[in-house]
Amino acid sequence: MPHPDLKKFLLGILCIAGAAGCVDLKHVNEYSLRATDGIRKFDDVDYGFARYCSDRCEWVAIDSFRIQRKLDCQCALYKRADSVTHILYSTAAGYFDGLTRLSTNDLTRYHFDPLKKALKEEDLDVFQIKKEDVEAYVKIAAILTRSVTDMYRKKKIKEYVRSANQPVQLLLSKLEFIESENLNGLLKFKRERLFDHYRNLLKSAGMNNYEKQLASEQYYKTMHEIGTMESQISAYSRSLKTVAKGHQKLYDNLDKISGADIKMNLSRTASDLQDLIYEFNKLSKK
Repeated sequence: MPHPDLKKFLLGILCIAGAAGCVDLKHVNEYSLRATDGIRKFDDVDYGFARYCSDRCEWVAIDSFRIQRKLDCQCALYKRADSVTHILYSTAAGYFDGLTRLSTNDLTRYHFDPLKKALKEEDLDVFQIKKEDVEAYVKIAAILTRSVTDMYRKKKIKEYVRSANQPVQLLLSKLEFIESENLNGLLKFKRERLFDHYRNLLKSAGMNNYEKQLASEQYYKTMHEIGTMESQISAYSRSLKTVAKGHQKLYDNLDKISGADIKMNLSRTASDLQDLIYEFNKLSKK
C-alpha cells in the first residue's frame, strides 16, 4: 500500500498537471451565478424605448383631442433601439452564463449562436452604437463560440476571463449608460410633460371640482408608476456596475484565483448582487 505522504505527493503532481483542474472555483461560480441572475433582470424592467414612443404618441393625440381607430405612431427607430439594447444584454448574459458553467465544469447544455445576431455602428437618436461597441460585441461573441467548440474546462477559465474582461467591461458600461442615462432620461422627460399637461388641464374653466379631483388622482397614480420604473432602472443599473466591478476583481486576481482575498471579494460581490436582485423583485411586485 502506498505511503500516505506519497499519495499526497502524487495528488499534488496531478493538480499541477491539470492546471486549474484542482482549483476551488466555488467563489467564482457563486459570483457568476449571481451576475447572470442580475443581468437577466433586464427582462423584468417594465419600460423600454418603444413604450416611451407609443406613450408619447398617445399623449400627443390626447392633448389635441384626436380620436382615431388606430394611432399612426412612428416608433421604428425606438423599436430598433430596444432590439440593439437586447443584443447587448443577451451577449453579456451569455458570457456570464458561460462563466457559470465553466466554473462548474459544465458545458453540456450550453449554446450560444452569435452569428444570428446583428450589431453595427449606427445613430439611434436616443443613443449611438460606436465602433468600439461593435468590436466588444464581436470579441465576446467569438469567446462564447470558442468556449463551446473548444470545450473549455476549468484549466481554461483564466484565459476565458482574461480575454473577455475589456470587452465585457465596455458592454456592461454601455448597457448601464443606456439604462441609467438614455432610458431614465426619457422617463424624466415624460414626468415633466405630464406635469405640464395636468397643470394646464386643471386650469381649464370647463372642469368642475370633481373632474379636477379625478384628474389629480390620475396624475399622482401615473407619477407613482413612473417612480417605480425609475427605481427599477436604478436597481438594475447598480447591478450592472456591481457585476462589472466583480469581474474586474476577478481579472486582477487571476494569478491567485484561489486566494482568500479574491474569495472574500467575490463572495461580498455576490451578496451585494443578491441584495440588489431582492430590491428589484420588491419593486416588480408593487
